[in-house]
Amino acid sequence: MPETKFSVIVPVYNVEQYIGDCLDSILRAAKGHDVEIVCVDDGSTDGSGEILDRYSAGDLRVKVVRQRNSGEGAARNSGVAAAIGEWMIFVDADDMVRESLFSTVSAMMRISPEADLIGYRSMGGTGDDPAWPEGKGSVRDVGIKDAIDDVLVRYCACNFAYRRLVFKDIKFPHNQGGADLAYAAKVFAMSKKCLVTDRREYFYRKRDGSCMHSGLTPGKMSGVIRSNVEMFKALDASGKKVGRAFAVWRADGWIEAIPKMILPRRGEPEWNEVWSLWIDSMSEAAKVNCLLGRQRRVAGVIASLRSAWAVRLYCLFISKFGRKDEQEVYRNIGEFK
Repeated sequence: MPETKFSVIVPVYNVEQYIGDCLDSILRAAKGHDVEIVCVDDGSTDGSGEILDRYSAGDLRVKVVRQRNSGEGAARNSGVAAAIGEWMIFVDADDMVRESLFSTVSAMMRISPEADLIGYRSMGGTGDDPAWPEGKGSVRDVGIKDAIDDVLVRYCACNFAYRRLVFKDIKFPHNQGGADLAYAAKVFAMSKKCLVTDRREYFYRKRDGSCMHSGLTPGKMSGVIRSNVEMFKALDASGKKVGRAFAVWRADGWIEAIPKMILPRRGEPEWNEVWSLWIDSMSEAAKVNCLLGRQRRVAGVIASLRSAWAVRLYCLFISKFGRKDEQEVYRNIGEFK
């Protein structure tokens, strides 16, 4: 049996209002292409399962896999295990794709048949009918055999097509915030050649209750911290050079943005545990060579201080007397009241 060229993996959990739009958009884009759609029902309790059954009964390209509720990462892993295509694409069940998606990816495959990653841009909104921008979009070779290009900084799992045989054994972390980060690092570590286009082929829906826009919890923040540790360890182990923007944007977010979210909540025991986890993660950051020297130095000092007040005073000192590129980064922690 010949391989299906594209396997689209859709994790589904309680999205009965949106899953129809999602599948319709994929099926429109699939016209003229060899596509299977692997929908993983992650224990939905609304009408999502029945909608999936209707689509599956009416179109042989739609395959339904069912599992107990285990989270988006586990659902994506189940979809990868069930996929048979040469290329994998991840689509979230409340999002949509452009009608030209598979044509764009196919054209880029012809430009570089040896590519194992093909990236495209996304756009966000709250409507049901995206106003896709005009333009063909330029194509860049950002081959990451020896280095990870800064253009990949704002990575999202849904912004790439993946050659399945290269990446099929990489797993998404289960029930972990920031799982895309850990997955990305392992993908980038293995990838040899990547093409990207600035053409927007993916629409993510901004809605209350989605994974991206739901409220901050101790569990979610702990997961984000663990994902950052996994990401930078994997990048470091790969030996590939990381662009300055990649190191600055990712690592400064880890070192600065996370405590800014934790500090206001430290009166609660669960958030104290998150603070301890973040402090421990700074010990790991201090060892990672793909971070900038100043980031490793600051992380090492923070890990040794541990106390929230001591960390604030240290960051306040940096914001007043540190290097110019450090001052703004740490001011938010140092001046937190």
